[in-house]
Amino acid sequence: MLLSLVDIIKFDDSSSIIENLIGEWGADRCNTGMFELEPGAACIQLTIEPDKITLEDFDTGMTSTIEWALIPITVNNFTGFYLETNEDVWNNRIGMQIFSENIMYGNGRVDDGNTYVYEKLD
Repeated sequence: MLLSLVDIIKFDDSSSIIENLIGEWGADRCNTGMFELEPGAACIQLTIEPDKITLEDFDTGMTSTIEWALIPITVNNFTGFYLETNEDVWNNRIGMQIFSENIMYGNGRVDDGNTYVYEKLD
């Protein structure tokens, strides 16, 4: 069951985020553009390894492997982290910005783009 995004205690240091990222993640919710988060986006699964992410899209049957890096970002004196990949900026299903033990979410740094919420599976 997905926790309320307000109740998530997020990681704020890169070593905790990187250690926690390794494993299996399933998409739990997604919103398209400016609409509410909708359940039923469970068609995407991520397998994150230290040097790559394998994305399986069960709707299309496509699998892709992408290199990743956790980069620091600073906006208005706030420092956070961004899971950067080479996935298309307008269709970025992996561009995460908020990280916790069992939930991560992000919109690929496109304010009116899709937001994906993943829950850790293992």
